[in-house]
Amino acid sequence: MVFLAQLFFEKPIAARISDRLKSPLRFENDELAVQASIGMAHYPEDAASVELMDCADRRMYQAKRNRKSPG
Repeated sequence: MVFLAQLFFEKPIAARISDRLKSPLRFENDELAVQASIGMAHYPEDAASVELMDCADRRMYQAKRNRKSPG
């Protein structure tokens, strides 16, 4: 979970996280494929307090569904 104080950083950070996870990670003698689903919510536009996490969670699962659905 990452909280960002300024909105102009969010997309570059999400893209950097996704890009870093595209390469397999090495652990001992194994290579591990890792994927991330990223959901973002903006305070106060999307929600306030606890609802903000729910909004980001819904967007993360939508991103995951979009990644799995064919083209």
